Amino acid sequence: MASSPARKSSVLDRMVSGTMSPAPAQPESESDSRDSESETENDKVSQVASTYNASKKADDLAAHRKEMEEAKHRLESAREGDWLVHVHIIEVRELRATDPDGSADPVVVVEVDFGDGKKQKAATRVVSNDRNAVFDETFKFEFKDLTHSDIEMGQISVSVIDADVTVAGHGVGDLIGVWNADIFESIFALNHHELYRQYVCLENDEATNADESGTQGFLKLSVSATGPGQKRRQHNIDKERALERKAAEASGDSLGTPMMAPMQAVELRFLVVKIHNIENLVVPASNCFVKIEFGTSHFETAPTATLPMPHFPHLFPCRYSNINQSVWLAVLHPTMTQSIRITVWERRGQIVSSNRLIATTQLLKLSRVRAYPEKFKKTQLPFYGAPPSMYGSSSHAVKLMNTQPLANASHFRGRMTISLEEKQGVKKDGSSRPQKNKVKAIKSITPRTLQTYHLKAFVPVGANIPKTKMSSTMSKNVMSVRFSVSSAFCSTKVMKPSKSMMCEWDSSGVLNVKFKASKDPLQVPDLVITLMKGTAPKQIPIAYRRISAVSLLELTAFPLIPGDTNSLDAGEPQLTWIHLKEDKAVDAINDTIFPGSIFAKVGLYALDGDSNNSEAQPWRQESIATGPRPPNRKSTVKIDLYRGRELPPWDANTGALDAYAKITIGSQTLTSSVKPNSRNPSWYESLHFTTFLPPDKTRRPEVVIQIWDRDEGIGESDDFVGNCILRLNEDDGGPPKWRNIFYQEDGDINGGQILVGVEVLDEDERETEAMRVPPSPIASESGVEGGGELEDGNGKAAKLIPIQTKWRAANIDIIALSCRNLKSPSSFTSVSKPYAELHIAGRTYKTDPSSKPKPTNCNFSQPLSISNIMLPEKYEDAPFLDVTVYDKKAIGKTLLGTGSFWLGSTEHYKALKRKGVYDDDNDDDDDDDSSCCSSHVSDSNEWINQAPYMKNRETLLSDFRSKPIYSVVPLFRGKKSNSTSSTQKYELEQIGAFNVFAKISFADENKKDNSRTEAITKAMQVKQKFRVRLYCLDAVDLTAKDGKSSDPFLKVSLGSSKFESKKHMKTLKPEFYERFDMVCKIPGDSMLKIEVWDYDKFSSNDLIGSTVIDLESRWFSKDWRGMAVKPLESRELKISSSTQSQGQLKLWVDMIPIKDEKRLEKFDITPPPPHDFDVRAVVWKSEDIPSGGDFSGQSDLYVKLRLGEEEWKSTDVHYFAKKGKASWNFRIKFPVSLRQGGRVLGGGEGASYLKIQVWDADLLVSDCLCEASLDLSDAFKTAYNTRDLGMEYHVFGASGKQLKMAAKRKALESKENEFVMHKVREDEDEATERTSLLGREVSGNLWEDGDLEGGGRGGVKESNEREKIEMKLKSKKKAKKKKGILEQIRGGLGLTAPENSGWINFSRVDLKTGEVSKRGRVLMTLEVVPIDLANRRKCGDGRSEPNAFPMLPPPEGRVDFTKMMFNPLYMIQTCLGDTLAKECGAGCCCILMMVGFVAVGVVFGPEIQILLSVLNMVPAVVAKWIVLGLGGSLTLCCFWLCCCFCKKDRVVEEDDDDDWDV
Repeated sequence: MASSPARKSSVLDRMVSGTMSPAPAQPESESDSRDSESETENDKVSQVASTYNASKKADDLAAHRKEMEEAKHRLESAREGDWLVHVHIIEVRELRATDPDGSADPVVVVEVDFGDGKKQKAATRVVSNDRNAVFDETFKFEFKDLTHSDIEMGQISVSVIDADVTVAGHGVGDLIGVWNADIFESIFALNHHELYRQYVCLENDEATNADESGTQGFLKLSVSATGPGQKRRQHNIDKERALERKAAEASGDSLGTPMMAPMQAVELRFLVVKIHNIENLVVPASNCFVKIEFGTSHFETAPTATLPMPHFPHLFPCRYSNINQSVWLAVLHPTMTQSIRITVWERRGQIVSSNRLIATTQLLKLSRVRAYPEKFKKTQLPFYGAPPSMYGSSSHAVKLMNTQPLANASHFRGRMTISLEEKQGVKKDGSSRPQKNKVKAIKSITPRTLQTYHLKAFVPVGANIPKTKMSSTMSKNVMSVRFSVSSAFCSTKVMKPSKSMMCEWDSSGVLNVKFKASKDPLQVPDLVITLMKGTAPKQIPIAYRRISAVSLLELTAFPLIPGDTNSLDAGEPQLTWIHLKEDKAVDAINDTIFPGSIFAKVGLYALDGDSNNSEAQPWRQESIATGPRPPNRKSTVKIDLYRGRELPPWDANTGALDAYAKITIGSQTLTSSVKPNSRNPSWYESLHFTTFLPPDKTRRPEVVIQIWDRDEGIGESDDFVGNCILRLNEDDGGPPKWRNIFYQEDGDINGGQILVGVEVLDEDERETEAMRVPPSPIASESGVEGGGELEDGNGKAAKLIPIQTKWRAANIDIIALSCRNLKSPSSFTSVSKPYAELHIAGRTYKTDPSSKPKPTNCNFSQPLSISNIMLPEKYEDAPFLDVTVYDKKAIGKTLLGTGSFWLGSTEHYKALKRKGVYDDDNDDDDDDDSSCCSSHVSDSNEWINQAPYMKNRETLLSDFRSKPIYSVVPLFRGKKSNSTSSTQKYELEQIGAFNVFAKISFADENKKDNSRTEAITKAMQVKQKFRVRLYCLDAVDLTAKDGKSSDPFLKVSLGSSKFESKKHMKTLKPEFYERFDMVCKIPGDSMLKIEVWDYDKFSSNDLIGSTVIDLESRWFSKDWRGMAVKPLESRELKISSSTQSQGQLKLWVDMIPIKDEKRLEKFDITPPPPHDFDVRAVVWKSEDIPSGGDFSGQSDLYVKLRLGEEEWKSTDVHYFAKKGKASWNFRIKFPVSLRQGGRVLGGGEGASYLKIQVWDADLLVSDCLCEASLDLSDAFKTAYNTRDLGMEYHVFGASGKQLKMAAKRKALESKENEFVMHKVREDEDEATERTSLLGREVSGNLWEDGDLEGGGRGGVKESNEREKIEMKLKSKKKAKKKKGILEQIRGGLGLTAPENSGWINFSRVDLKTGEVSKRGRVLMTLEVVPIDLANRRKCGDGRSEPNAFPMLPPPEGRVDFTKMMFNPLYMIQTCLGDTLAKECGAGCCCILMMVGFVAVGVVFGPEIQILLSVLNMVPAVVAKWIVLGLGGSLTLCCFWLCCCFCKKDRVVEEDDDDDWDV
């Protein structure tokens, strides 16, 4: 019930133009006139203001309704059925260190939950000692038969765990962080239904301290969610990774800067949900509690008792409960979790399973709480469920109503007052709240002032009142209609249905009830209209309809203006037919019975002022007249039933139905003829009813058309298919329209339409010419003559008259070509000799049985001629040719499947369409040749497009959809539907296809040139041999069959030819690159089948997926044969047990007649073998590395490197490194094999990542101080492309110069300048050997920019080229000699850094503040060396021999342990460090001296006694001076040593700084 936009616009237009003025009264005097004018003007202003406010309010309601409709449409776009959630875990970054050594052993656990036990879980492998681990693992989660409620509640949770131990292949340990998202709101709602290669924040909800709360790191992943009929988007991974690297460079990150996750501004907030009270609870629950679900967080309030509310006659018995509790949920903003689910429960014991669900509220969205905070303060949230009388029932229907109230609930169950708000994670005093979820009590609130609403309803009549089941006959067969909002209700009188199944309730008059609800219209409960059977108190609700209060208030938002007759319709609803829906919880109506309709007028008004005295605006008396009405008039209702299309299957064998229609008006029911075995029946029949109708067209009943399936077996009854409703007050006399059929409400059946028209003729009207037309050829040929009689629903004879249309005699020439991919209905039998039956206009034509070349792919090539058949002239009236395929057995036959071929797709009817006279929006035929191909996309492997065989070859996103010159008719049979709904008993299962060619010619047309048709016919009947070449490149996104991986290989079959590819172990992205040559015959066995299998050594192989290509269809396709170079396809792999894709296979097919085989180019797609390289990394030195926490401020530093999944390799340890400065001069080598394009053989996305970590070596547990990662993808690609040039690629070298030099070398080699190249290589080796002695490598810089300009270009003589190049080489050699001498001198002085080296900067992100802090840097040289060059220029690991290319000198600044043994001052300085040595060095020296004196006295005691004896012999004065001299000398010596010690520290520090700066 929506408001009329036309009425609204007219009111607004009149308000703006000033025409909405009341009629002025006649004044009695001039003053009275002025007063009257003033009052009139004031009234006018107030009325305009009132209308404006009402208009604004209505606009707000309309905007909200539009938003709700869009949300509903978005939910409906998510089709129910099988869903696939695809998750790609790429890498983690900046994880919180959870291990004592400052590292972590991460493992990622993915969990997808759609509720109700539909949950799946998977985990990645464990990566040791890496806070920035790369996983590159893919998971597929497939779920069967998801409903809209399941889809809306879908959640994905990705947890990163520090694996302390491994149990059953999964890591178990401490939680680092979690990322949660709503699948529907946050994933499916995105473009292409995916979140692609995005970094997300990891948070820890289980944190017990501040360090473990908040952001715990970053996770890079991709997530996609696809439902039935949807495909995952394919991506060019290499190209997008290159774009990511370019974006990093554009942001200022150089190659020496490690890869980091983009820091997101994350803020801790709290979602506070306050549950104040529950009111108007209509179920007898003694206590209740509330459960709140947000993401993976589930919390419950404490149970509270319920108490009865005051009872009034117009209210249901209700209870209330004061809960007054709040739930605090920690939320990191931004978040991808939006859905807040609130449910109300009754606590019935200590066992959780004994709790009883009362109701579920609508899903709340966090985004709306943030956008409209004021609307969620003390908001009233209504909740709905099954009828209160069904409380406690465990039936499926009751459970569905209580858990999915938005679409299924039939009754109001109560309302809850809640408040939702977001609070900051920081308090007002600046302190931080702990990130902890909690439930606590709150104070009672002062309730908001409620608005009084007035509900008015008028129900004059109801039609098609349903008959109830035998189980409900305990109630009297009387009916009433109840209108209820919240706990208030009003009802009509009880009336007994008439024989025509109509009830007249107009004697009840206008029903009125007032109730209180929130002032916000969005919080007003829905109106529930219930059809009740029986009398109180034993009334049974049998059917209902829910209408939102927003739509009713929007309709009545404009007030009536007295005196303005144009505004009478502005605020008053109109009488309209409302279709009811069966209450499945009660289940009092058979599924085949329409639940009925009521003719009602409903208005909902918000009252102002005192609710006791205020009333809603009155309705016009003529619109609710209940007095005597004019008698009904005898009339004839003519129903024109044309045809149906795409009706749902209702037969398990045929996949079709034997359709007929039952048409009911009141108590009369007429039945059409039965159209057997077709989902596209053609009736062209007119059914006439003689009945009595009211003169007022608005009160005329509706016409119910029911489609049935005839079952004639023993003990079988006909099956109800669907309804269609015609309104005599709206559809009378209009043109026939296609109308959707439904079960009980629009949209509950997928597909199915009928073409029908209606016309009402009064008694005095004569029968029109349309009622006396000659018989329809279709009707007469099916056994029903014009004017024949059929039995109506009451056993009376009814006229069945064919519909008038223009028919012409025609001939149909048919060639039954073949059947493809036939399947047997039973797994115990196989197809043996299939044949086809063609049905049209009551005629049947058969082909001969055929089993050649195979029964499942048999060829008929049999012409069939249908002569002198009547066909309609109009394009839109073109009939269907029904096809039934049987399998002939020794005894009898077996039906395989059925299909329909629309003759409108033939050339004759297409010509009518091209004339532009007829148009059919539902016609699927399209002559646009571009539709046969999918959109172009570059291949996921960029290097493939550079291969010679890809020249001029288009790349498609999916398979090539050929359009052959003949028609392909899909064959179906019925399969038991997995859906729990009764709206569709069976679903279609395709069992094959029937290929047919048809040509239509009218008998009265002149004969045309049929040479083209004859040539096509001959080509289809004459067999021809073809050479077929299948090129299979690679497969992606395969389903894992062995845990997390598979061992895929191909099986290819065409006719009797079978092939297998080689096996590829442990991969989901196999690269086959194989060609298969075959021969086939057309017509013949032309089905090319490609299967991907998983190899199992000790068990049977598992089928991953397959795809089939019909070569015959392609050969007879104009589009295919017009393409000189066939496109590269990406074909989906499917299996019978799933509707979702099992992966994609890239391939193309070439075919040509065997006689022209030489014209077909044969491509070698074998990729070049991988080439081996050495990645040589030299770690030179470090700066500003943070201390490992030693009291001396020193660290024992060493560096660890890992390339891809290789083992960690480390340098030696620089002990007692000061200020983060260390020297290693250490070489580490990694072997790597590169494929075409520079891709690492057998590696994933992280195979080209070089991990660098700096550690502090301790006795028990070493500490990881900093780490970084470098992506060497570009380096590998360049090294691979320049591998044949005898040079290495320097990662930190001048890459532009290296590439230019490579291009020049290639140009020279293309000119075969062997002499020059030989000289170049000799010079290069000499320079390399010479510079290697200096610890430098310059092999990549022989030529500067601009050298060899024009070298290798056409138009220059070879001799002149040689002379110029030789002269340049000589000058270059002289310059290099001079430059080499200078560099040698600088290198000897230690004033130069290694060439082709670069600094690797370390940094760390503060996960609390987002600040990036520097963690030092390491100087490294990285080069990628081809293996042949590496064998010629051998070098050892570390500094071992051969120490060359470059020669690594001993590290500087290392501790001399030998010196420490003999130099105590050096030992003190080394062990204590600079700072402590300065503070305690002098004291230590004095202590050492005292100890030395004692030691000297002990060791040299006799010598000292001799000295004392000598001193006693000399005079006392001389002895005294001698002792003073010796003592003073020793004191001065100690003082000098201390001063030297302190000065040495300062000088060494300054010298060190100078050396490092240089």
